Amino acid sequence: MLLATPNSAQFTVTYDGEALRDHEIDVRDLAPALLAIGQLFEGANRVLNGERAQISVKLRATGEGSVEVALDLVQSFGRQIESFLLSTHVQAAINLRDLVGMGACGLGLVATLKWLRGRKPKKLSEKEEQVTLSVDAETLVVPVAVIRLMEDIPVREALERVLSPLRRDGIDTFQMKDSGGAVPSVEITREQLAYFDPPSIEAANEEKLPERRWTSAYTIVSLSFKEENKWRLSDGQAVISAAILDEDFLKRVDQRLLSFSKGDVLVCQIRQRQTQTPEGLRTEYDVIHVDEYKPAPKQYKLFE
Repeated sequence: MLLATPNSAQFTVTYDGEALRDHEIDVRDLAPALLAIGQLFEGANRVLNGERAQISVKLRATGEGSVEVALDLVQSFGRQIESFLLSTHVQAAINLRDLVGMGACGLGLVATLKWLRGRKPKKLSEKEEQVTLSVDAETLVVPVAVIRLMEDIPVREALERVLSPLRRDGIDTFQMKDSGGAVPSVEITREQLAYFDPPSIEAANEEKLPERRWTSAYTIVSLSFKEENKWRLSDGQAVISAAILDEDFLKRVDQRLLSFSKGDVLVCQIRQRQTQTPEGLRTEYDVIHVDEYKPAPKQYKLFE
């Protein structure tokens, strides 16, 4: 039997439901979920420990005919084991287990996602490695390490695969607890699966950058009278595609109070919105207000 030490930990997972009343589960459902548990802890170890420690999850035999799966979490440190064990910067196996949510700690990743219920929290404060979250007048204090796990897409995707058997008819609940513990640390039902959906990589990696606004004169390169289509405008050096958001100006255009020809100038208030994405920088322009419409000169100006 594996003895619990800082660099080892034990836990069990249980799938239950009408389809499992005979204490049997299809290996095609269980095997990917068990592999995902290994990937979940490998990801958590990568996020919190980097290359300073390695982690492995080992299956341990339990009572005959049981669908309860007992697992050992084993951590190794390589040559500098003593300095790593003494370092406060390394999360030991027993801490990893609790931070993910497979142990007795009620403030792990799984419990926090269950508390959030798919809602996006606000960060109220961060003090002494603890973060206070707020959603709809509710607050929860969790370790900073849990926030790091929540923000990691591979960790979230692995957790989703751990819960994937709940999508099968007849499998309704998933439980996690310390090995030998009588009370589960977390129980998840099929109805709660949506709480654990990972965010999309695109959405997670997009970051809004500060907006810029300015006023400048532009000639009309091309225009569109179709809804939501953009006009192409030139300041004499660069051409931009901009959405026209000035409703009064658009109303005058619709009523044919304005007509356009080559060389006409619009003096506009421009808003530039930029987003950093995995593919690069995305820039969008809006015409907030048309301050002045200046038709192109039609005759020679004789006098000053």
